[in-house]
Amino acid sequence: MVSLLNTTADIFLINIPFFIKLTNAFANLEIARVKKSLSLLYLFIDRYKNSGIKEFATFASGLDKDVDAVENAVASDLSNGFVEGTNTKTVICQAHV
Repeated sequence: MVSLLNTTADIFLINIPFFIKLTNAFANLEIARVKKSLSLLYLFIDRYKNSGIKEFATFASGLDKDVDAVENAVASDLSNGFVEGTNTKTVICQAHV
């Protein structure tokens, strides 16, 4: 018997509605971050905590549990991305030694 799901593309096409929802969810979160809008952040958390999609609800609940840090990440111009990137490079170098 030949499988109907022969390629990753087949699997993707079957799951398009989920991927569209996923893309929209993260676009909404990115809009909140770019606009530095806490009200959009709260709207995102509320919408996706009650979305009925387990993965979205889990992610939104995690944001809600650590809402102070998430608020700072959205509203602040400060970032520790450079330090985190340096730490990652250090760990990778250590792993190769």
